[in-house]
Amino acid sequence: MKKILFLLVLISIMGLFFSCNKTRAKTLERILTTESGDYADEEISRERIKELEESIEKYSKDVDRVVTANAEIGVYYRMLALEYFDFKLYKHALENLEKSMDYYPTNPVLYYYSGLSLANIARAEIDKAKSLSMLREAEIYYITAIKLRRTYSDAMYALAILYMFDLYSLEDARPLLENLLSLDPQNWEALSLYARYNVEIGDIDTAIELYNEISEKAWDDGMKEQAVLNRDSLLAGRL
Repeated sequence: MKKILFLLVLISIMGLFFSCNKTRAKTLERILTTESGDYADEEISRERIKELEESIEKYSKDVDRVVTANAEIGVYYRMLALEYFDFKLYKHALENLEKSMDYYPTNPVLYYYSGLSLANIARAEIDKAKSLSMLREAEIYYITAIKLRRTYSDAMYALAILYMFDLYSLEDARPLLENLLSLDPQNWEALSLYARYNVEIGDIDTAIELYNEISEKAWDDGMKEQAVLNRDSLLAGRL
């Protein structure tokens, strides 16, 4: 029995050893690709390879520790940002979202929430020039979020809201709404906004048709009731 246990422990240690060696070999291979720079055909000396192997053995644990610590800091900033956002503390939310983006620069959700935070701050700004500047910055955040995730419905909807009600650019809102509805024809929020868009451009017949569809098919009773009110208001206005 003792011999069996000894063999199992030995096998486990050997497996760990080979796994560790395999990981270091992979790290060395990656490091070597960064060693030559612009000289793709340049041979790296055995002496230099040995130096790199020694460095990998010496620093690998420290590298893992630093990377893990920084990842945890990034999560911390995300948590703070979302908590501030939920309490409508938008300036604090934005500060922590921007810190988090230092760690996760390709995370579309961070750009989306940054856009929401800035848009809310801008709407409360008395200075019109400052407000417009912040709204334009929010626009950039939303656009970046959509570039990073092409089907990011929340960001497209928020940007359409920004164009329609803040920047008064109806024609910029149209392709966003049409794209949203092509992705999901039963996106009732987007369909309601598209109906409102048609009201704004004077296409009342299309708006009435859309409100009829929402009143019949939407999943939310409140949304159905609002669609009926909007439709009836448009019909009354035509009499």
